[in-house]
Amino acid sequence: MKMFVKITVERKLSHWTAWFNNAPQITAGGWLPGAAIQRLLELVDDACFSDDDLIPVEADQGDGHLEFLVPLRERSRIPVPSVN
Repeated sequence: MKMFVKITVERKLSHWTAWFNNAPQITAGGWLPGAAIQRLLELVDDACFSDDDLIPVEADQGDGHLEFLVPLRERSRIPVPSVN
């Protein structure tokens, strides 16, 4: 059974910010939604995600809000980086 992580990406002016829905304290940004998502995945170890298989959940309806499901390769939860 595949496990998925949900990522939200929002636009503020010309900058996009991405975060994990179950770990909103971890954020990353970029000029494009894909760049923000890639930076977010790199923060926690992008090797555990299959970012080639992004599944759009909620498309941009003109309000600058996107949601994606990203499959986990072999882990059952998001590895959260330590803030210590």
